[in-house]
Amino acid sequence: MQIMRDSSLPRLAFRALAAACCAAVIAAFAPLEERGSSAIAADAEGGRDCFFPRNVTGFRNAPEGPDGASRIYVDVRASDTFLFELFSRCGELAFARSIAFDTSAGVGRVCRGLEVDLIVPDPNLGPQRCQVKMIRRLAPG
Repeated sequence: MQIMRDSSLPRLAFRALAAACCAAVIAAFAPLEERGSSAIAADAEGGRDCFFPRNVTGFRNAPEGPDGASRIYVDVRASDTFLFELFSRCGELAFARSIAFDTSAGVGRVCRGLEVDLIVPDPNLGPQRCQVKMIRRLAPG
């Protein structure tokens, strides 16, 4: 990258501009997973936190929602936890030892409820699709 120097810019201002450009380029190409949190900072579309399903380390049951809908906590790496609330009860979710995320409607990352469905194994009926209504990142602790 070649930067043309304008003779009207003072030398200090030119150096500050060059340093800012270099910092912006380095930040743009830094891997997302090395930026402090395992969640992607904020989705540009709606200011929501996002994560990649491959970074999920576990899940556990959460108290039912006020309308009786199933809810679970999803742990992402070591530091982030997301609360998933479903549209209704998801039969075998409370007993599931594994779940899968179907992000075919989204872009491979999970940001909001309508972009992902939970796939829960059911020993009697086969895989059960449970539609997610809401996803919220919880505060640490």
